[in-house]
Amino acid sequence: MKTLLLALLTATIAIPLVSAEPKQEKAKQAKWKITGQLEEACSCNAACPCWFVSKPTRPTCGGSQVLFIQKGNYGNVKLDGLAIANYAESPENQTMMDSFG
Repeated sequence: MKTLLLALLTATIAIPLVSAEPKQEKAKQAKWKITGQLEEACSCNAACPCWFVSKPTRPTCGGSQVLFIQKGNYGNVKLDGLAIANYAESPENQTMMDSFG
């Protein structure tokens, strides 16, 4: 009898806890699309091995990229004619891809 009572008590406590887990809703993601041209240059010997998960040809890989967007949108926001640039340098003896985490 004690075993049955203990089982019922455990079920009474456990069932509400399991069903009380918060439901995770999928975050809405904006739809985007771009077409354009990407220019890239870095300190490695051509072609930069870092983007292909290989070590840089020097102790670090330092480089920049410029993306010229000819036509594009992010949700309802038009991106036509924009240019985006960045500069990055990998830690010593790490690929550029590894340095992004």
